[in-house]
Amino acid sequence: LAWHARMQGAVELEYIGAIRRFSEHFPQLHDAHMCAGCGIGAKVHEGISRVWKSLYGIEAEWDLAVMAEIIPKKQRFLRLEHPDLGLLVGDVAECSGPIVNDLLTEPPVQKAMPEIDDLGSGFTCTSRTSLSCNSKLNAHCCQEEREDTGIVLGKVRDTVEFNMPALLALENVVKLMERTEGFLLSDAEWLVKELEKSDYWAVCEPMDQEERGAWHDRVRAWWAGARDLVGDKQDIAAFFIRILHSFQMTAPCYGVHDFFILDDDARALEITSLHQPSLRGTGLRVSLRGESEDPNWKSVHMPLCESFGIDWPVDVSSAGYAHICFDGMRAREREVVAICDTICEMAHTAEFCDVNPKMERLTATNIEYEENGTPHVKKSMWRSRPHTLTGSTKLVLRNKADNSKGRTVRCVEAFEYMRLIGWHDNDLDRGHLHRGAHRAAACQSQRAAVGGNGRKPRGQCLESLALWAMEVGPLGHRGPVPQEGAAGGAAEVRCPRECQRG
Repeated sequence: LAWHARMQGAVELEYIGAIRRFSEHFPQLHDAHMCAGCGIGAKVHEGISRVWKSLYGIEAEWDLAVMAEIIPKKQRFLRLEHPDLGLLVGDVAECSGPIVNDLLTEPPVQKAMPEIDDLGSGFTCTSRTSLSCNSKLNAHCCQEEREDTGIVLGKVRDTVEFNMPALLALENVVKLMERTEGFLLSDAEWLVKELEKSDYWAVCEPMDQEERGAWHDRVRAWWAGARDLVGDKQDIAAFFIRILHSFQMTAPCYGVHDFFILDDDARALEITSLHQPSLRGTGLRVSLRGESEDPNWKSVHMPLCESFGIDWPVDVSSAGYAHICFDGMRAREREVVAICDTICEMAHTAEFCDVNPKMERLTATNIEYEENGTPHVKKSMWRSRPHTLTGSTKLVLRNKADNSKGRTVRCVEAFEYMRLIGWHDNDLDRGHLHRGAHRAAACQSQRAAVGGNGRKPRGQCLESLALWAMEVGPLGHRGPVPQEGAAGGAAEVRCPRECQRG
């Protein structure tokens, strides 16, 4: 709604004419999301459909036909949060053939690949991101179909070639737009040319999500492609870019309170109402099998602490760090938070630090040493808004306490991450379990929430399923759940909180 509210008269009239013709040609689009992640693209399509109908009376719907995601934890999330999903596929490469393995069933069942009208896909950027030390060596990996980025893009291109969707959108880091010596085209330009060979009109543009309403800066290269367009390609590109520019918003559009709940008690209540797990009380995060931390971090932390007069090893249980909640952090991350909080003065009401990078990277451009070895902070490691969100980001938030007695420091909670990427609270599946440690609490909360939406509690433990079967009954229950009184008297009607929230 905010995007459309910014459109000027003449541009909006052109836009309305275009989407009206679009809706006549595609009253319903079969939607596909490759490398789907959490599948927020499907939520965006739902929003666009509602906005077009409410503002212009134009009806166009996206039918969520297929999603491809190879990471098991993300597959579990997609099953829970997208109940209307038609097919769930593991490897993108499967979608470049007529038969796929549907992971929505257990065991997986082979099904025909559905017809696709609209395909959206990010593809892994690990080979080209600025965080990779091999980024320069991997230049033009897409053209050579090597390294993770080039290999996954090759799978996506095969899927496009097989299905030939009418519309497509691809996304990756802006590094792909850079040319290097020895190559006539950047990877971004090369991909446009390849799409044009397949009879697509195609264009690549850098876009900053911050200018589209996101609260964090995230500049990415975006490719758009469409088949069977009639007209001059340059005119089409000019119209397309004019529409993109008309959607730009003044940054920042939101404030910290739109995404984060700073008060501990209020945040605990919100987490309970959302039936989400909380990091508070979980203690030290233990590495899972196959995960490990670089043991050399101590050799970096020790001299840094000595130069700033901080006792090492850092005793996180001391009174000096009582304002920091270390729950959910690994041992290295705890020391990073304690050190950064100690040496950096607080300049804003709320500040963020990504503690996933090693200390060497955090301090590289932020700390200077005088000739006598005395260090001083040139630039704070804390920012007034979050860094670019990636899969490896570990955000820590510190904010001034409401009672003005100091500050509090903690990890960002799961529902706050989801808000940052645009996921509305009402779109979270109630009782969604992320870790086995939360099963007991979830079973208890399921007793209180059962019957709220008449659906089986997907993804729950067996106890929750049994409770649902006993209390809801074989046909399902779509109203408040009657509860027997303590003394066997009149039943009390209890309404789940999600109904109260609307």
